[in-house]
Amino acid sequence: MKSIARFLAIVVFFMTSLEAVGQRKTYLGFEYGPKHDVSRVIGGGNSVNEYRENDGIVGGVILGQEIGEKLLLETGFYAYRYTARVSMDSYGSAGIRAYGASQIPFHLKAPIPLFGTRLRLTPAAGFSVVFQNNYGNVFTSSGTSLGYYPDGDYVNVGAPTNFRKVFVLLDAGLSLEWEFKSTFIVYLSGNYFGGPQRVIESDLTSKTGSEPLEYGQLYSNGSYFSKILGVKFPISPIWQYKK
Repeated sequence: MKSIARFLAIVVFFMTSLEAVGQRKTYLGFEYGPKHDVSRVIGGGNSVNEYRENDGIVGGVILGQEIGEKLLLETGFYAYRYTARVSMDSYGSAGIRAYGASQIPFHLKAPIPLFGTRLRLTPAAGFSVVFQNNYGNVFTSSGTSLGYYPDGDYVNVGAPTNFRKVFVLLDAGLSLEWEFKSTFIVYLSGNYFGGPQRVIESDLTSKTGSEPLEYGQLYSNGSYFSKILGVKFPISPIWQYKK
């Protein structure tokens, strides 16, 4: 709820600043798509690897404002669950899961028209503030704190030893947009969000066959990739009509 309140405060500030940009368009949009969290592993043995599969869905609302002929400023609110995992060869995964991640992005975009049509290529860059209100217990694909595999192999991920409730991500993205008769815009985008510091970490141990126990660490900077399908609508005519 606190994250939503922060977002609403930003929206109010955003809207009250419209006088400064005259008649330029304001957009309201919705985004949804799969995400892949980037986890890192130190040690743990040769059988323990970084987990490389999709880790859920990210979705949210965006609010955009033209601030020049070729620039667009966006903010919004994304919600998702964050994970940090390891895999053991091809047997599955184990890790830590963080719940309730709320992200408030600030993006600067520069749409580039293609071939004189309504098709646009739009690079974006910016940063986000992420709020994580709580975190879950250790989990694995089998639902326990230990992941057991054939031949007695296992990986054990301990309880989190570091957890940041608020952190910053830097991001860059590229989208392909199509405008339909100035009524709405549909787009596909790929984005990367990268963190400069660790936001969650845990110790781990693993056992492979007759080999001795291996010790390591699982951590994440909060980084992730996303593939987004979005749609946005110009709302400035409504705003101007109410004025």
